[in-house]
Amino acid sequence: MADKVEVVLEKMTDELQYYISQELFSKREVKKIVKERRASEYKMQRKDASLLFFMDSIDFEKKLDKLRMKRKNKRVGKDGSGAQKVVLMDHSIKRRIMYLYDRGIRKFKNNIALHKEYMEYLVSNKSFQKLNRVLAKSVQIHPNVLDFWLIGVYAEHDMRGNLFSSRKLMLQAIRNNPDNANFYVEYFKYEIKFFEKIKQRIQILNSGGEQEEKKIDFIMDEEDEVQSQHSNKNEEIENIDLEDGKLSGSANLVEIVFDNILEQFGDRVDIIKRCRDISRQSELLEESLKNKINSSYQQMKNTNEGFLKYSQMKLKDQSISIEKLSKLLEKNSDKFEEDEIQQQVLIKLESIIEKKEQIEEKRQIIKLIMDNMNLNVNQCQDLLLKYHRIIDLTNKQYTMMIDGILKSQNRNLPSIYLHIKSMRTVPKDLLAELEQKSWNYKEFKDLQLIVNSKSIILNEMLKMKKQSLAEEYLKKCLLQFSGVAQLKSDIIYQYSKLLKSAELQEVNQSISFLIEQISKSSCIIKDKVYDNLLLTINLSLPSKKQNCQEVINRIYESKIHNGDNKKDSSKWLEYISYLVNIENNEGKARDVFENGLQNVSKGSQEGYIQSYNKIISSKQ
Repeated sequence: MADKVEVVLEKMTDELQYYISQELFSKREVKKIVKERRASEYKMQRKDASLLFFMDSIDFEKKLDKLRMKRKNKRVGKDGSGAQKVVLMDHSIKRRIMYLYDRGIRKFKNNIALHKEYMEYLVSNKSFQKLNRVLAKSVQIHPNVLDFWLIGVYAEHDMRGNLFSSRKLMLQAIRNNPDNANFYVEYFKYEIKFFEKIKQRIQILNSGGEQEEKKIDFIMDEEDEVQSQHSNKNEEIENIDLEDGKLSGSANLVEIVFDNILEQFGDRVDIIKRCRDISRQSELLEESLKNKINSSYQQMKNTNEGFLKYSQMKLKDQSISIEKLSKLLEKNSDKFEEDEIQQQVLIKLESIIEKKEQIEEKRQIIKLIMDNMNLNVNQCQDLLLKYHRIIDLTNKQYTMMIDGILKSQNRNLPSIYLHIKSMRTVPKDLLAELEQKSWNYKEFKDLQLIVNSKSIILNEMLKMKKQSLAEEYLKKCLLQFSGVAQLKSDIIYQYSKLLKSAELQEVNQSISFLIEQISKSSCIIKDKVYDNLLLTINLSLPSKKQNCQEVINRIYESKIHNGDNKKDSSKWLEYISYLVNIENNEGKARDVFENGLQNVSKGSQEGYIQSYNKIISSKQ
């Protein structure tokens, strides 16, 4: 490795001596440059060298070249005149940067960003011959990367003004990717730019003080390239010519390219839309061609298959505005009579609802769905059930809709539940009907509906201050659903939430009852249940908080023994912190700590001990 590094450094001798002789860098600075390059070379020569080593070295060389140019420009004019002229040695750092990029690409062939960065560097330095060689290697490794081809195409087209070479490269990209629609769209865009460039040139040449315009004959000497790509359009291409000095041939070629796209990707509404948008941006393209492209797009969009793809393309943007969404649904409401379109669009819209952060936007989207998508009774019912916590079911539009659902669905559980949620007060007969229907949980896939129904019943009992009746009903529910762990866990969670807002006569008794049911339930309970119970105690009146320490201890103990919480050191520390800071019971805290030390995972034992010591020391 050392020999290789020294060989590389020896090749820099003339360069460094030139910098000293021309006083671009001092001897001290040159020593630092050598030191930095030597260190970088050793890193890059390693077998396990990372891309970061190469990028750091390239970054250093770029900064060094910038400093050299700054010092050189103080003495040299832009035209090269002055005390010092620009000589070949001044390009040494640029050559080294290219050398580093070459080495990086050889080692990290699959890093597309590195290839792209190298090409952009070559373009910025106008090293077009080197760019052609690098591009040839890169597209050989990654022929499907569109950006590589476009860098080469537009370097030739815009920077070198070589229109036919750029077209040749674009056609080569098409030949290598005959089934990639993105390449065809870029080719279409390129041909429009080509047409505009030629037309602008003709306008410049034809403008002048002469009475009669000078006509320009333009020969498409790349016709054979176009024919090889578009063999099915040979007759049209052969007829490309100029009429009265206008560039009709190039305009026809734009149309031929679009026709080819339409033939090959006619089912891709997104591709045709991109062509339409590109053509609209051109001020020189003929209006008849623009109208043809727009007509093709509109015709495709109006078919069922086209509209489905069009709507999916529009709804792909999760941040789509309500205005655009409203326009899409209202204008195409008749399309949703097709089941496939309706289902696919509905899935997309539900995804957008989930992504929206503001409740009002969610409500507006749900209303647009209800108003425009021709949903049947079952779909309306499912949608209202899914979003009943977001929308206001007491709204007149929804109450009328729920009444219709109730009649058509023979008063099933979902329709009765929605009917109750749309009412401000619940009649006893309707509550009894809900209670009766909610036992047949096997008929419903949505267990949450059962939980919500039981929650309504328990809440009404607690409102009527029938605490003992609510507890008996909860016990009955847990016994009835003994075979469904998830259902039991969710009912317990909902009941713990109800206790927070209920005016309980005996807080300790209610919580003790629930903890007892938790121990009998034989299912994993959400940690939020215990948080709700602690909050219930804190929110209760001071007179009801008496002698609650035993209950709180039971809450923490139940929480620790719930599921895998025994292995979680944070659960033990939470209990210890309560014993030390609230109960002032360090003896019991010590017992809990030792018990926890035997249960927590080995990886967290050290942190567990340190946290315990902090709790004890902070109290002292």
